[in-house]
Amino acid sequence: MKVSAILAVVGASLIGLWWYLFEYDALPAPGNYSVDWEAARALAGSGGPGSVHTELVAEGEFFGWMLMAGGGWSREPMEFRSYQLVYDNGPSIMIDAVQGRALHETMPLMGSYHDAAWEHQRAALREASRIVVTHEHYDHIGGLASAMGEPGVVSRMYITAAQRGSGRMLEAGFTAADIAALPPAAYTGMHRLAPGVVLIAAPGHTPGSQIVYVRMHDGAEYAFLGDIVWNARNLHEHRGKGVLIGLLAGEDHLQLNPQIAWFATELASTTIRFVIAHDPRWNAALLERGMLVPGFVLRNPDDGQPAPVPG
Repeated sequence: MKVSAILAVVGASLIGLWWYLFEYDALPAPGNYSVDWEAARALAGSGGPGSVHTELVAEGEFFGWMLMAGGGWSREPMEFRSYQLVYDNGPSIMIDAVQGRALHETMPLMGSYHDAAWEHQRAALREASRIVVTHEHYDHIGGLASAMGEPGVVSRMYITAAQRGSGRMLEAGFTAADIAALPPAAYTGMHRLAPGVVLIAAPGHTPGSQIVYVRMHDGAEYAFLGDIVWNARNLHEHRGKGVLIGLLAGEDHLQLNPQIAWFATELASTTIRFVIAHDPRWNAALLERGMLVPGFVLRNPDDGQPAPVPG
């Protein structure tokens, strides 16, 4: 075979590999996945939270191809937030806990870190009656690793068996002893965590990924999607994540892609407010519309004792 022919074959192979890793969109047609919202509503019941609060703890960026297949090489801003559900009679539930500064600064493509927000997050965790995470990656659970020395906080963590059994917990700063000390927690399908709050198992991005469905006391609904998508563009443009980032993140595309396809279709028709934690534009829109409230509510700054969740 001539050298030119060999080079042509190699060149075509490299182009094909590039296309497969960065451009190929394996998103299927909707139909292989769905969430039974009616079942979630029935399980949630009444008496849900009165408001949803958030704080921006850290910032960073991803390349476009990391967010979405065919996303290109432009740098896209990323946010790292935690969320607080506040009941009118006092109790609160924390969703996610962003990593500390030390871990943040070791990760690639990271930017600003907001120490005041980190301290607010720590205080809110101490006051929370329940603490859950959408999944077990460091940027969603790392903040809990620093609280393992506080038994009162640990006792209120609801970290599922699927999350505890993932190697990602160690990457987030937990030791084997920390994981063993977590309260037992496990469910299949859906689980009512508190009035108006239901956990929905959604493995794919990680083995322990779950959606946090919230039905507020006024009937408004939220779905915290975790990292099913990192940016709303996936939903607006009906595009999945790229193959390479899925491999690097250890995602199960056979589980994840049908989820993305279904939520992309749902976005156009549902009144449920999807929360996409890492998308600055999406979060800014929710904040502007009053669907998210900036700043955590700290009711007991002196003693940090949580109010009990009703029901």
